Parts: sequence; structure tokens; C-alpha cells
Amino acid sequence: MTVVLGGGIQMQTVREILLQFWQIIKTKPITALAAFFLLYSFSFIWPTFYRYDHIKPKEGTSFPVRINRITGNAEMLLFEGWRKAEPFK
Repeated sequence: MTVVLGGGIQMQTVREILLQFWQIIKTKPITALAAFFLLYSFSFIWPTFYRYDHIKPKEGTSFPVRINRITGNAEMLLFEGWRKAEPFK
């Protein structure tokens, strides 16, 4: 059973997705095994979307910084929470 949402987006049931996955495993076991191995390895190589670092704008102060690995956006942890990192003046 396929459900059609507004705008023509089709969603499959979990059963259909599992049946399709099982068909791939039965017909192409090497491909399925390779896909599983890549996903498993990827989860250990790149575990988070952020890379964490710190900056020291002045002697005696340090701020944690997180950098989004996909977009490159940087945020600093301040007392108010994570804020967009901007150049110091």
C-alpha cells in the first residue's frame, strides 16, 4: 500500500520497505553486505555532524567552538548557549 500525500509525495509502508530490502538481499547478497559494511564503518568514522575545538581571544579566556562538518558554520558556547561565531573586534 502506498500512501500519497499532498503535492504527490508517495510514502511506502514499513512492510513494503522491508520486503524491498529482503528482495535486494536475496538477489544481490554481495551488494547488501557491502552497503551494510559501509554504513557500519561510516558510523565510526564520522560519528557527529560537528567538529569541536576552542578559541582563545585573550589570555586566560577560552570558548568552546563547534563547526558543522557539512555547512562549515561555526558556533561558540557562551553563557546564553550556542551562538553564531563572529570575528572578534
